[in-house]
Amino acid sequence: MRIVFRLTIFLIIMLASIWYISIDDTTQIPQNTLYTPLTVLPIGCPVKKIDGQKNNFIKSLNYSLAYFTENSEHNFQFGNQTYTGYQLKNAYDALLREAEANTDLSESHFIAYLCTHFKFFRPPEDYVRFTGYFEPVLKGSRTKDKNNRYPLYTFPEQVSKETVNYSRSQIDFEGALAGKNLEIAWVSDLIDLFFLHIQGSGKIALPDGSLLSVGFAGHNGHEYRAIGNLLLQEKQLTKSAMSMQSIKEYLRAHPAAVQRTLSYNPRYIFFKALDSTDGPLGSLGKPLTPYHSIATDRTLFPPGALVFIKLQLPRISGGQQQKSLLVLNQDTGAAITTSARADLFLGSGSESEFIAGHLHTPGELYFLAPAN
Repeated sequence: MRIVFRLTIFLIIMLASIWYISIDDTTQIPQNTLYTPLTVLPIGCPVKKIDGQKNNFIKSLNYSLAYFTENSEHNFQFGNQTYTGYQLKNAYDALLREAEANTDLSESHFIAYLCTHFKFFRPPEDYVRFTGYFEPVLKGSRTKDKNNRYPLYTFPEQVSKETVNYSRSQIDFEGALAGKNLEIAWVSDLIDLFFLHIQGSGKIALPDGSLLSVGFAGHNGHEYRAIGNLLLQEKQLTKSAMSMQSIKEYLRAHPAAVQRTLSYNPRYIFFKALDSTDGPLGSLGKPLTPYHSIATDRTLFPPGALVFIKLQLPRISGGQQQKSLLVLNQDTGAAITTSARADLFLGSGSESEFIAGHLHTPGELYFLAPAN
């Protein structure tokens, strides 16, 4: 669940394992900031159509409604305008009933309701840089065996600060945490495990066919460094070819380079087993919904808020497809540190992984708050 990404510095996005979404807290506390970089649109409504599945949007909206119910007395800033959680809950609850009354989200009546009952706030940038993240599924086991040799560690709360601060190289390649009874699962592929760290949550497919959900529990305090940056500096990959998929392909083709490359990023993620059967938990402590949850800078934008986005998504078959989506601001990340960045949660599976690996595009973003 990050690095300053702006449209004018496209290079940095390509360098990053840009899908890094590990959360620094499992539950986000509302921040009563005095200012957020949002200004209300003086005229017009940017919504002309709405894509996405109505049922998934309703599910995501319900999670934000629960969050505002829990935080009804907190203030939430939209630019220089302040709303209580109670006000947002009431407005979004009315929107929920309107969505349920319409066949789909693109019905003209629903769009008209949205445009007349909400104000649209935009960040200072003309365009926001969108990336994507997904929930990986790795083959593994609860115990070590000949196929599953790489551990997921839980946060070592009962050990010394020095133990927590071991680097990735010390943990993965020198066995610094071995034998301390911190393993919650074992997986078969070290490269996939590294990218599970980048995503911050996922599922482990166990031998009996069940799935173990794992989520972020903490990190070792080291700085995050993108291995894509290293591979570009070494001219192992080109900027135009940079993606999560190309990084994986390079590492599998060059096993001798794996230890050095992965160790370039010293930050190490600790995990915990989750009970959730839905999506991974975002920074609100609520499950994320594919194509209807986003991550933004938690210090700048109101958590849980309704957002309208327009962007182009890559297709596996090639090209792009234009999408206009209603999403909820339900997550954050260490690389999402400006008003010009947003990360779209894409779910799990091969298509989601492909889109997450190739999504780095400018788009439009608007926060919605009650008009009255």
